[in-house]
Amino acid sequence: MLFLTAGVVIITMLIGTLISAELSESVEIH
Repeated sequence: MLFLTAGVVIITMLIGTLISAELSESVEIH
């Protein structure tokens, strides 16, 4: 369970960083 929860947290963090990067890039373009 601990490993699963840790994996989910890491995945969510990675997805969050990707989304923030895409948003920052879109903001720079506009």
